[in-house]
Amino acid sequence: MPHAPQCLRLHPGCISGSQFPLRQYYYVNILLSWSEAQLYCREKYIDLATFDSLDDLNRLKAGFSYDWAWFGLHDDPAAWKTSMGNKSNSWRWSATGQTSTTGYQSWRSSGPDYYQGKETCAALGGGGLWNDDICNTRFYCQCK
Repeated sequence: MPHAPQCLRLHPGCISGSQFPLRQYYYVNILLSWSEAQLYCREKYIDLATFDSLDDLNRLKAGFSYDWAWFGLHDDPAAWKTSMGNKSNSWRWSATGQTSTTGYQSWRSSGPDYYQGKETCAALGGGGLWNDDICNTRFYCQCK
């Protein structure tokens, strides 16, 4: 089993005793589709934002405008469509192509609902809640 990187007390971006460095997030105030946002974040930063915990979302609140913003989660309908119905574990992170390793989710009570078979990208709204939406919708985005 690979060992997770340990934060050192003197390492910038780490909390003493934590296992991972704190992520830095960048709010992009440009209206983009999800795929345009992914490309923009990959060119300017690393990728669209990922969230493993409520702590990650709490670090956004100070700079977040509370308009909808794309982040790095998208659905893979082929993973569930023919056999088991819409499951939140069919959602993949842009950066890894994998499902959440921590199981953390922050969906609105109504989502994800794959409305009209078209909502396969995730957006972040006020209060840190996630919603599935049509990928061609133009929102701001959160990069990491």
